[in-house]
Amino acid sequence: MLRRFVAILLAFAVTGCASVDVAQYAAEKPPLDLKRYFDGTIDGWGMFQDRSGKVVTRFHVVIDARWNGDTGTLDESFEYADGKREKRVWTIVKDGDRYTGTAGDVVGSARGEAQGNALRWNYVLALPVDGRTWHMDMDDWMYLIDEKTMLNRTTMSKFGVKVGDMKVLHKQLKGEQALALELYATGNGDAQYLAGMIADGRQMTAKQLESWAKTASWDMVSGTTVPWVASEHPDGFKLALKWTEAKNEQTARAGWATLSALATTIPDADLPMAEFGKLLDRVVKEMPRAPDGVRYTMNNFIICCGTYLAPLGKKAKIFIDIGSLVPDDLTIGLIEERFEESDVRKQGYILDGFPRTLPQARALDGLLAKLGKPLDAVVVLQVDESVVVERISGRRTCSGCGTPYHVKYRKPQKDGVCDICEKKLVQREDDTEMKVLLRLDKYRSETQAVIPFYEAKGLVKRVDAGRAPDDVYAAISAALGKR
Repeated sequence: MLRRFVAILLAFAVTGCASVDVAQYAAEKPPLDLKRYFDGTIDGWGMFQDRSGKVVTRFHVVIDARWNGDTGTLDESFEYADGKREKRVWTIVKDGDRYTGTAGDVVGSARGEAQGNALRWNYVLALPVDGRTWHMDMDDWMYLIDEKTMLNRTTMSKFGVKVGDMKVLHKQLKGEQALALELYATGNGDAQYLAGMIADGRQMTAKQLESWAKTASWDMVSGTTVPWVASEHPDGFKLALKWTEAKNEQTARAGWATLSALATTIPDADLPMAEFGKLLDRVVKEMPRAPDGVRYTMNNFIICCGTYLAPLGKKAKIFIDIGSLVPDDLTIGLIEERFEESDVRKQGYILDGFPRTLPQARALDGLLAKLGKPLDAVVVLQVDESVVVERISGRRTCSGCGTPYHVKYRKPQKDGVCDICEKKLVQREDDTEMKVLLRLDKYRSETQAVIPFYEAKGLVKRVDAGRAPDDVYAAISAALGKR
């Protein structure tokens, strides 16, 4: 992103700029100490401007700052207006009012001095532009406005010619614990999301985090906000384990998502790797019976283990298969267990969405023969793919009470709001149009082959499912010989 910005700005560079001495700010307050200000999480909102002042792009940066004595690490994560992301990690050494810094794309080191409320340092940044690497001179100023607010302005130049400016407003949002607790307690989803951005998990009590997990208002809060904060807490792993056992879906989601956050942010050496291995085994056993929202976070947990935990990578990736993370033999085993229960023995069974592949169909055939419980019929619902996409991608669910809606077939009285509890309506992650199209591709490549397998056995009953629900139900009943 920055390289494109530079490429644009170089075309307009025609003049240089004068230098200012940092000493002239010596009497200004509050005094700027990078070690004191950059401690914990700091948010920043900024923009790049060309020499005429035109805004070329905007961004949000989150800085995770930690210090060990007088050596600090600033882990910067940038997200630009077009969705692109970049990272830079600074290592800064403080020596009184003087600072030196290094980063992967900095040539040599940055050197600077703080006086009063200001700090100025200079460095050379190596930026790839159009197949070449440009060494850009960076004149970087920081001004502390108050104890929590900093203004950062960096002038970029090449060959002594000004190219443009980067301006960032930094704000210490983390640590506003009272405000975070007050926002979360409102029960409003947007307020709870903001509370997670400004809360410092290290300062939360276990009891407060327990309350947050139980009262998350919707999936985004339980799946992201609570885990962000809980993963910073010293007892985050212990809390996450407890939450995964919860019957409440939002709490269970928070548990698995917190485990994912720990897997992605904590070094392998500091994690209980044996416990994470046991959790992987547990996930693949429990996933088939888990509620949709919990299953999604379990899925993500497997992916995070496979991606970030080197000792568990191979084990996790065994189960990573788009749309089907549970091994066939495990699924067949679970079905066999279910068939032993009394209600199945008395009333029979319906298998919805299984088998999905020819190997699964053959394995199921063997199990049913073993148990003496043959299939009576295989109902194939026939519907145009465009209708499938419209029906599934249009589904919405209340984030509070779970009441289902549809943007076309079952609209709420107020757009986006539940008629019953007035909570926000949300779309399941698996119901986006792109996900539906991917699932249809998977159906064509893997599931369609199941139909001829059962046709050869004379079990297939085809039903036109493009009609109204009552008509489809009547057609299924007729196909099965039921009234």
